[in-house]
Formats: sequence, structure tokens, C-alpha cells
Amino acid sequence: MKTDRWIEGLAGPLLLVMLLWSQDACSASAERWHVVRIGDATVGSMHETERREATGWRSTESSRIVINRLESKIEISTFHEALEDERGRLRSVRQEVNTSQRTQTTRGRREGDEWLIVSGDEGSGPTRSLPIEDDLLGPRGVRERLDSLEQPGDIVSYHAFLPHLGRPGHVQAELTGFEAFGDRELRVISEKMSGMPAPMTRLIDGDGYSVVTRMPGPFGQTETVLADRAAARLADAGGELGEEVFESTLVRTGVRLPNPRSIEYLEVELHHRNPALGWPEFDSAHQTVLEERAERLVLAIERRHPRQSVSLDADAAGAIDRHLASNDLLRADQPELVELAEDIVGDERDAWQAARRLERWVSDNMSVDMGVALAPSDEILEQRRGTCTEYAILLTALARAAGIPARYVGGYVYAHGMFGGHAWTEVRIGDRWLALDAAIPADGPADAARIAFVWTDLDDGMAALNSGAVMQMYGQIDARVLAWRHADGTERRFPGGAPSPGVVDGRFVDRIQGVEWSVPEDWRIVDYEETWPSNRLAGAVNDDGGRVDLRWIAASPWESAGEDAAAAIRARVGEWGGRSIDVGGRSGWLVERHGRAAIAVSGPAGFWLLEGESRDELQRLAAGLSLPSA
Repeated sequence: MKTDRWIEGLAGPLLLVMLLWSQDACSASAERWHVVRIGDATVGSMHETERREATGWRSTESSRIVINRLESKIEISTFHEALEDERGRLRSVRQEVNTSQRTQTTRGRREGDEWLIVSGDEGSGPTRSLPIEDDLLGPRGVRERLDSLEQPGDIVSYHAFLPHLGRPGHVQAELTGFEAFGDRELRVISEKMSGMPAPMTRLIDGDGYSVVTRMPGPFGQTETVLADRAAARLADAGGELGEEVFESTLVRTGVRLPNPRSIEYLEVELHHRNPALGWPEFDSAHQTVLEERAERLVLAIERRHPRQSVSLDADAAGAIDRHLASNDLLRADQPELVELAEDIVGDERDAWQAARRLERWVSDNMSVDMGVALAPSDEILEQRRGTCTEYAILLTALARAAGIPARYVGGYVYAHGMFGGHAWTEVRIGDRWLALDAAIPADGPADAARIAFVWTDLDDGMAALNSGAVMQMYGQIDARVLAWRHADGTERRFPGGAPSPGVVDGRFVDRIQGVEWSVPEDWRIVDYEETWPSNRLAGAVNDDGGRVDLRWIAASPWESAGEDAAAAIRARVGEWGGRSIDVGGRSGWLVERHGRAAIAVSGPAGFWLLEGESRDELQRLAAGLSLPSA
């Protein structure tokens, strides 16, 4: 399976969230340049302009970030243009975001007491309207309002267009103090914005212009700093974030659950590292909050199955039109997509089975590309590559094209001992929302080893993914697994948290997996605490440089264990071949080629793999391996 690559599949969308949150759009002068930093890394630049026109002012802001990682490059660029009148009141905006091969454009304008929003590649999509109660301020209007803050404790409130929401919102700004910047003393402004659980810090000069902005985020603090043009252009080359930055968003449990894709019920205890951010909304038809305090929350997740067979032609109970409609990211009316959905579904008239066919097609026909930040379904269909986000977008669009109500879900998924950011799809079958995951598929609905906190029809485009829940959760929590139940009815409960694997009297013991490994006296157990991205449960080494590793290889639900085992061993030791071997009373398969050897033993939804350089060493160490029954 591709699980190893999916756990950081949300890196692109999370970076987009940070960039949009850090956008100022409220502090332009004739021309100003900034560098953009995430933590200690310089990753891009920002350019602001301002010019007077006959009826007011036109301000623009363009930004670009480039992140190099995992042999891929994530590139995100944005452009924001605002028109305001002489009194600083906002008349219209245009926002462009480029995260793939195409640019997503949103236009907004004021008409009377309404704010009209038009989205699409060229801003040609359907028009939505929002009521406006107060004047909206443009960049100059905001700057004048902030410039009125003189003493610590001074507070002003205003409404402005907020790029991270893609619509107007409320801002409360407070002067909290002063900070030296070079030979200048700057005012420090803390701004609380709609849709953001944490405030943004802005350092402004004597004229109200921003010199520095700071925003905490999933990958650390995002900061823009005033610079000259040469420094900003140099920053356009981007940078590389250390692996520790991305890994900081992972939630390690210290426990490797057996066969997580068959888990029907999961109970997990979450601890918040920053309780002031609060918890997002968790309660849904398949999730229940059992206990909640500011710093601790216990969540129960259940896997939902179809109640009964529902015809593909039947109206979904309680379905909303927007869960079937096309929008900027879900091009469900694209003729090629509609035709493909019809071909995949074929003569299947059961809505759930049709959705399963679509899930398998996406899983089989997409490939991993960590350089795709966010793309619409028509581009994904053409390129057939991306991260878990693209898998979820394409499956959601295909389901809608087939007449099945569907929505995008974001949160965490469990794999290899930890929870990592992930995206999947929910389809409406009868009166139930059921989860499907084309990136990490299960045999039936998606398993319960996942935590959802973003549900969206993507009608608001990219703004729908800029939920405050992202900031509340990613990089902010720790977790302990308390209980789980598998599809076969096996249930285990550990009120104090499930025990981690360890070494007892020289042997490897994993009580949860049901694995014990005793090695000869001249060998010792190592690397037994690894989690993602490693699928290694433990290793054994000796003083002569010998090494043998024990791994768990998960299989896709539609792959037979024998075929998958063969493919995995081929990848390590060459062409398929070998012979049967006994491993602790279990039947295994031994292969040797070109100085490498491997033993595979089938298990539930995958197989155990013992691999090393010497057949004799491998057989010697296999003698002390005790595995759970199949």
C-alpha cells in the first residue's frame, strides 16, 4: 500500500493556509518588498504596490513560496488586488491563487448592503451574496484605523476582506506594546480575525505600514519581514524545511495497532498543547465526544456501514443540492468526468457498490506526487497524480458525477503508530454519510482509525480548507489510544493507554501486535520504537555487522496476500521464487537472491516480512520469532 507516502499528503494545503493567513492586503505604499519565512527557513517573498486613481486607490499584493522536500517541489503563488474609495471603503477585490497548473480566481464587490462573490478559473462561476452590516475597509482604510492606536491597551474593530476566508470578516486590533526593529521602534498590534483561533501579530511603523507580520501555524511561525527588492527576489528561490518541521504535525501514539484498516471502533484521548486555541467541532454521526476539558478530550469514532441497499437512481434522504453540484474544485459536470463515472459504474445500480467501484478506480489509477499542493478535479483527472487531497477531490467529483451526493473530509488518519494529516471522502447512501478513502482503502467503508474535523462541500473553493480547525489541531495535540474493536469482534481496552513495544530480557515484545522475537545471545534488538514512515517493527544486529529486520507489509483490500507478498519480495530480492519454511509453527516463504534473503508469513490484511543478507542468519533468527495466528 501507499500509506507511507500519504501521512504528510496535506503539506501543500497546510502551507497554503499559512500563506493566506499571513497575507496582509492592508498595508501597501508605493512599493514594498518582504521576505517570507517559516521558522528559520526563508521560503519566498511578498510584493506590495499602491497607486492613486480617479475614484480612489488600487492596492496589490503578490506572494510566492517554494518548498523543496521529498524529491518534490511545492510552489504556491497568490495575487490580491483591492479597490477602495477616497474614504478607505472597500469597493472590490480580486484574489488569485495558483497551487497547480491552473489559477483559481475569486472576485468580490460591494453592491448596496451585499457583498457579491464570483469564483472560478476566470472568476466566471456562480455568484453568491453575503449581507454587509458595516463599512468594509480597504488597505488604506485599515492602515488609518491601525494608526490611531497609540497606547498599550488601545483597541479598534473593523470589517475587511480576509484572504484566508475569501470573504469579508471581522477584525479586532489591540496595541500590546512596542518592539525595536533596527533603529526604529515599532508598535506591536495583536489582531483577532474571523475564522482564526489565534491572533496575528503585526509590527507597524509610524505611518501605520506593516514592517513585520507573525502568524503561528502547523509548521511553526510564518513571518513576513520588510526587505529590499534584491533580498526578496533572492528569497523567490524558496527553501527547504527540515523533516522535523513536517514531523511536528504528526501525532505519535507509541502503539502499532494490528490491521488498523479493519477497526470498527476507536477510542482516543487527545491532549492539547495550547488549550487557548480551543477544540474544533468533532461531534458527527460517527464521532462522539465522551469527555471534554480545555486541555483534554476523549473521542469515540465508529465505522458506519450502509443500512440497506439503495438504488443509484433513488434520491438520497436529506441530501443537499450542493453535495451533487459542480464548483471550482469539483468539476462534476465535466463531460469527460461524467463519461468516466458512467464507465466505472457500468451496470451496477446499487449506490454503495457504485461508490466502491469509483473508490477502487481512483486508488488504482492515481499516483503519488507530493509536489501538488491543491488542484481541481479536471486537472487531477488529466494528470492523475497528487496527494491524499487530490485523491479525495477526484473521488468526491466522480461520485457527484455518478449522481451520488459526496463531500470532502479532512482530519487525521492512523498508520504505523501515529496519526497524520489526511483527506478522504464521504458519500450519502440513503440517510447515512459513509466514509471512503481512495488513498488508504479498506474492505468496505473507511475504517474508524481516523479523526475528522473538517467537512465541506468545497463550495467556497480553497477557502473551505482554511478552517480554523487546522490551526487548532495540526501540530498542537498529543494522543493516547484507549480502546479499539476490529471487524471480527475482537475488542481491547487500556484505560491508561495501550502499552508500547519494548525489550524484555533481551527479546522484543509487542503485546498489541502479539509478536515476540527472541534472538541468539550474540544478537541484540534495536529500532523497536520507530513509527511512520518506517514499517519496521524491530531490527536485530550483531557485532559482525549482521542485520535482520522484521516488518509489517499491509495489503490493499482487493489484493490477495500471496500476490502482494510476492510483489514485495520481488522488490527486495529479485524475481519470484523460493521455498516453503516453518516460522514458529507458521508457514512462511523463503527467497534468496544476489546476497539478499527474505521470509514472508501471511497475516490479516498483509504479511510479516523478515529480511537480511544471509539465508542462514535469517533462518537462525526466524527460529525465535512468534507471530499471532492468521
